[in-house]
Parts: sequence; structure tokens; C-alpha cells
Amino acid sequence: MKLIQLSTAFTVLMLLLIVTSCSKKPEEINYKSDECDYCTMQIRDNRFAAEIVTDDNKVNKFDSIECLIGFALAKNILDDKSLSLFVCDYENPGKLLKVKSSFFTHNENFTSPMGLNVQTFSTESDQEKFVNENGGTKLGWEDVVEIVKESEN
Repeated sequence: MKLIQLSTAFTVLMLLLIVTSCSKKPEEINYKSDECDYCTMQIRDNRFAAEIVTDDNKVNKFDSIECLIGFALAKNILDDKSLSLFVCDYENPGKLLKVKSSFFTHNENFTSPMGLNVQTFSTESDQEKFVNENGGTKLGWEDVVEIVKESEN
């Protein structure tokens, strides 16, 4: 009986290890040495950095959301569902958020490294608070992509 329980526990543990090792997670950005994979500038501002993580856990790091989008557009991978896209939370610098569950604003008074001036928030209430206190425009992910496309033309 103990052998069966031990075997079952081992199997469950192995399955958990397999599942967690395959999950795509962002990698910590070293703000003193990492370079943007699109523009090659040093990544310095932890309020605007971003990452793309592939299925095989290859990580591309960017100094801004517009570099992430520019890179993805250039490689024709922006709509690739197998990728995970992350952006830093403006309210919690350095904390990477999934793009699809984030909220964005555009405010010229809060400059980003590449000048698009888009801020990212983890909640709609944080976004609302920022706009109420500082002005700006609320954006969705598709809006941000369109702004980048327009700026590249």
C-alpha cells in the first residue's frame, strides 16, 4: 500500500514539475546591462520595459512597449498566440504584466524611452486614477498597436 502511495505522490510531483517548467514566465530585466532587442538601447526605465516570451522560453527584452510592438510587427509575430507579451506596470516599476490583461494610457507629460509616452496599469481603477490625476487618454491594446503602426509610417 505504501509503495502505491509513494508511486502516486512521485507521479503527481513529476506532472507538477513538467507543467510549471513549461509555463512561459517573464525574465528579470537587468537595468544596468540588458539591451533592447529592437533598438539596441540599454534598458534603463523600469516603468516602460517589456518582454516577449516564446514557447521554448526564449526571451526578447525591450526598453519600451513601442519597441516590443515594432519588433513583433517586423517579424510578423504580433498575432502569434503561442507568444506571451509582457509590459511593466507604471504604478509598480519592474513588475511585468501580461499585455492582454493590462490597461493603457497615453500622456505626453510622462515620457517613455522611445517617446510614445504610453503607460501601463494592472487594473482599470489604476488607469482611471492616473487619468483623473494627470490627464491623458485611456487606451486598449489594439489602440497602442495602431499608434505604433501610424508612428512607423
